[in-house]
Amino acid sequence: MTQDETLLIVMTGATSGIGLEAAKSLAERRNVHLIIGARSPDRADALRAAVPSERLTLLRLDTSSLTSVRDFAKAVHEERGTSLISALGLNAGMLGGERLQLTEAGVEQAFATNCLGHFALFDQLKGALAPGAIVLLTASQSHNPADRLTRLLGYRGAIFPNAASVARGKLDESASPAQASRDRYATSKLCCLLWTFAMARLTPGEDIRFIAYDPGAVPATQLARELDFSSRLGWERLLPLAVPLLPSFTTPEASGRSLARLLANPKAAPKTGQYLDHRLQPATLWPKARCTAWQDDLLKVCAGLTAS
Repeated sequence: MTQDETLLIVMTGATSGIGLEAAKSLAERRNVHLIIGARSPDRADALRAAVPSERLTLLRLDTSSLTSVRDFAKAVHEERGTSLISALGLNAGMLGGERLQLTEAGVEQAFATNCLGHFALFDQLKGALAPGAIVLLTASQSHNPADRLTRLLGYRGAIFPNAASVARGKLDESASPAQASRDRYATSKLCCLLWTFAMARLTPGEDIRFIAYDPGAVPATQLARELDFSSRLGWERLLPLAVPLLPSFTTPEASGRSLARLLANPKAAPKTGQYLDHRLQPATLWPKARCTAWQDDLLKVCAGLTAS
């Protein structure tokens, strides 16, 4: 790849938080064109201010809606013409509220947003990926029951009875509403890892490189927008004070720069099937994320949901 060759990068979740910071970093590379999916493109002022208009295409996308995903993918194909996609950054995410919410397709909201919509988007764009393209999915250490920091934040790791139950949000009916919300989020992030490793196992690395990214604990982002007022206050105002004290905590700027490197620099993630942290080092992984039976169950259930 020559220095002047244009990199076409498609991203979700790039209007705020680490995704916005990644877009800012990518905009510094004059050979990058970004196609960004946004829930509300008319409100993406910060993104428009950061990326030159001639190198930015903003399209409407709600990853919790399979109809929206299909419309977005169709628009991407129309916009790209004959250009191939260099990288697909699947970064959009939500924590979800305490009340169990289902999409119009009957899928739990956090799983639909964080997982199913992204899996479906890849399926509809995979034919347009350049050889050796990177497909990056944002994961989280909240999936790991052994992670001390996430347990201090109230998470207890993923709960995976089976993929069908996860898709319906049926994990632990004895959990309090607040705990159930955290469980659903953590489990959705486990599913991001299961899917990444399954696709890496089933796809030759020279064709596509599948990478999972742990952005670290990044307070002051909009990830907690569905939580109650006190929880949002802690996430947005109090936890940022802990960033200099804990190595697992980082800033949106630092995590976004690492995300941008993974999307634009092949040397940052040369091998498929990796799980990297915000320092671009191997992230700690719950061994169950490598369970091929869980991976295959997830692929089967998601294929059925997207087909219907």
